[in-house]
Amino acid sequence: MAAGEAALPSYKPEILTQTVNPPSLTFSFFWQGPLSNWHTSQFVASLWDGEPRRFCNGEQWMMAAKALLFSDQKSLQAIMISTNPKDQKALGRKVKGFNKALWDLHARNLVYAGCSHKFEQNIPLREYLLATNGILAESSPYDTVWGIGLATDDPHAQDPAQWKGTNWLGQVLMCIRKDIRTPEFMAEKRKLILHAAKHKLPLPEIFQQVPS
Repeated sequence: MAAGEAALPSYKPEILTQTVNPPSLTFSFFWQGPLSNWHTSQFVASLWDGEPRRFCNGEQWMMAAKALLFSDQKSLQAIMISTNPKDQKALGRKVKGFNKALWDLHARNLVYAGCSHKFEQNIPLREYLLATNGILAESSPYDTVWGIGLATDDPHAQDPAQWKGTNWLGQVLMCIRKDIRTPEFMAEKRKLILHAAKHKLPLPEIFQQVPS
């Protein structure tokens, strides 16, 4: 957290974490708040072009990486100028030359790289992530890719087999929660992710790798 930045707001614990038995599964549901890519979180990092940039949230990193992956410099510049995650997302949807298959290969890796910077450089956010338990699930009823496609209070949210979404953001954050205790390994994983994106290598599961 940058000097002078406001402390994290409080979020209802009954919404953040719910446990159901049987089966014995613990979920940390989120939609908005510190785990969201839209949450204000300043961090400095470089994409594979090597240029250090200051990002204001995870969404900005994600959309900037998307623009760079498809060599759309105009969109990249517009995304970096914007400070509103909704606008950043809209600009990312207009990236020229977009190819869904290529994006799907790299999307989780790239979000891992950006979010790992976010949580590594903001200690309160890192502590918040480490305080979560069990399965992290973005309980957005509107997002069936990065979220579970269900609200927290939907009865089906307690059963991953009934989720309407793939929960990509939850998958990424669980890997970061594990890796952040070994920053050297996380940094090496980021390097491999950026190398794969630069050369468009089909290595979609880098973010899930574990130390050998």
